[in-house]
Amino acid sequence: MSSPEATARASEAAASLNGGEAVAGPSAGDMASAMIAALAQGEAVTMASGRLAVELARIALGRSALEPAKGDRRFTDPAWTASPVFRRIKQGYLASAQALNSVVDALGDSGADPRQAELARFAANVVVSAAAPTNVLAANPAAIKRAFDTGGLSVLRGVRNFASDLRYNGGMPSMAPAGAFEVGRDLAVSRRSCCSTRRPPRRCTSGRCWWCRRRSAGSTSSTCAPGAASPSIARATACRRS
Repeated sequence: MSSPEATARASEAAASLNGGEAVAGPSAGDMASAMIAALAQGEAVTMASGRLAVELARIALGRSALEPAKGDRRFTDPAWTASPVFRRIKQGYLASAQALNSVVDALGDSGADPRQAELARFAANVVVSAAAPTNVLAANPAAIKRAFDTGGLSVLRGVRNFASDLRYNGGMPSMAPAGAFEVGRDLAVSRRSCCSTRRPPRRCTSGRCWWCRRRSAGSTSSTCAPGAASPSIARATACRRS
C-alpha cells in the first residue's frame, strides 16, 4: 500500500472514530458559566420557582402525584412509597430536579448559543445526580437497613472506600479494585495502530477484493480466498504494525 493511500485511510479511520473533531470533556469553568447564564433568565426562573412552590405545598399535604421515571432504580426500596417521610423526600427531590431542568430547557429555547445550552444541561444533570437523596446515608432507607443488618460494617466500608478514592483516585469513585487488571494476564497490549475500517464482502469471487489486496500486501489479519465466504463478523478492522 502506498504511503499517500495509507495516510488517507488513517485519516478516514480517525474521522470515523471521533467525528473528525477533538474529543475533550467540558471544564468546570465552562459548566459554571453556562449554569449562571441559565439562572440569569429572570422570567424562566420566576415561573419555575412558582411551580416548584405549588408542588412543594402539595407534597407537604400528601397530595402530590410525582413519581420517578420508569426504570429509575434509585427508588425501588418499598420505603420510598410506604413511608410518608421518605416519600416526601423523594417527591421534593423530583420536584426540584424538574424545576432546574425547566430553567435549563428555557435557555435552549431562547435562542442562546447551542453549545452553552448543552453545557448547562450537562451541568444540571451533574447537579441533579449528585443531589439525589440516595447519596445521603440518613435519607437512603436501603442504606440504613444495610447498616443495621451489618452492624455498621457497611458504613465503615463506605468510609474506607471514600478515603481510598480521595487518596488514590482523585476523589472519583473507583470502578475496580487497584491491581485487578494486569498486562499479559487480563489485558492484551500490542504495538499496532488502526488505519482503516471496512465492511468485508459476503463472498470473494474475483481474488481482487479488499481482503485479498491486504493479503497480497502481507497483512497479518484474516483474509479470504477466491470463492471463500468472508469471516462471520459485521465489521472488520485492519491494522498495521506501527
